[in-house]
Amino acid sequence: PLSSTTSITKMDWHRTDGSNTATAMVVGADQANKVKLADALTSSNVSIRSIESLPVEDDPSRPPIDVIVFLLDLKQRASYTQVETSLASLDQTFSQRTFLLLSSLEKPSECTVSPSEVDSLVDTYALPHVFVNFHSDASVNNAAKKLAAFAQIASGQHIGVSPALFSF
Repeated sequence: PLSSTTSITKMDWHRTDGSNTATAMVVGADQANKVKLADALTSSNVSIRSIESLPVEDDPSRPPIDVIVFLLDLKQRASYTQVETSLASLDQTFSQRTFLLLSSLEKPSECTVSPSEVDSLVDTYALPHVFVNFHSDASVNNAAKKLAAFAQIASGQHIGVSPALFSF
């Protein structure tokens, strides 16, 4: 289920409610792709919260966020700027709980974001990342499975496993 939120600065990463559902906050402007991702996650134990960018204010009614997912459309320079700005606003408590979904790599000649810029983000923030083709159900489902596994680890559902150890 996809829902909209309006605020976030610091998050409580310690799940105390006993829930087996992880919560992912998806950051990006492409609502259609967020819906595709949410649809692919319907059979998993991951709920989705949606915002366009960070930072936003605290909201006590929002459930604890286990992972932040950044959607980066490689054809859109504005998408890169939005992700870069949002990442820079995160507190260190969010390291190891962020995930990058890269889209629009089907035609590299149309990309406005260079591989070196993506590498810089990945290296600077130690971001696990997955390429996804939102025009392919198989690709979206594969990305959703990886995100679900990462979110479950980040939410503490797998005791003794750190998101830092997660590899794609």
